[in-house]
Amino acid sequence: MIRVPAGWLAAVLCAAACGGSAPRPTRDELAPPPPSAGGAYSPSGDRHPGILTYEDHVEHRTWTRHALEVPATIAWVKVGDRWRPVVWIEIQGNAQQREITTYGPDHEVLEHTTARLAAPPPRPAEPAPPPSAPPPAPE
Repeated sequence: MIRVPAGWLAAVLCAAACGGSAPRPTRDELAPPPPSAGGAYSPSGDRHPGILTYEDHVEHRTWTRHALEVPATIAWVKVGDRWRPVVWIEIQGNAQQREITTYGPDHEVLEHTTARLAAPPPRPAEPAPPPSAPPPAPE
């Protein structure tokens, strides 16, 4: 009778059942995200859940964008040492000021920003009318 350690036998049987090799990594695991991926991936390579919902209480409208359509600086917030995906953006305020709050997938507040809007630039002065021609000299 041949005696074989159980661990070695299990490894041989597993290798035979799995086709003789470990599972191959997927494309996403091998290569960093392409630059055109927008906010679909965090700076550390994590995948975004997909959709950001904007709720604007100033303009009274709601809309959505896919993470591919927005830059990573909008789709991700660094909290401590981890990048957290933004899935909901709430905008409040008035004509002079906006308050923007970003939320993560578990409805946790990620970031709150207040911004004062600049006054519109002054209107350009009306151009001076061209000087009128001097009257003709009498003859």
